[in-house]
Amino acid sequence: MVPYVRDMFFQLNPKNRPFIKVVREACQLLRTTGEAWISKRRTAIQNGEDVPKDILTQIIKSAGQVEEMTKEDEDLMLDNFVTFFIAGQETTANQLAFCIMELARNPDVMESNRHHEKKLATSIQVNVEIDTDIL
Repeated sequence: MVPYVRDMFFQLNPKNRPFIKVVREACQLLRTTGEAWISKRRTAIQNGEDVPKDILTQIIKSAGQVEEMTKEDEDLMLDNFVTFFIAGQETTANQLAFCIMELARNPDVMESNRHHEKKLATSIQVNVEIDTDIL
């Protein structure tokens, strides 16, 4: 959206067409995936299945309070989902980057954390199986 403010003819410039195509495809994928997740979660809620108490469930429950869902309501619900999805990734990525940067700036803190982590790991036994298919 920012390119429109800087350059009103951004979309008309032929050199920008590949970028615009990739962005449109990414947005379409995100919206299609969101629709599938919302549909699956809504079906689970209607069937009385146990669903996680997360933001998606809250979006669906708040939209479910409306008597009749119109196409605009469903689009708004999808827009909210996409907004939270992107915002969550952005904030998590920023926090991780900030943490890594601060650890790199303070090697003594990083070494202290390693020491505490090793001490904690040896004091407790944790049996965790990692499913490599998920990774």
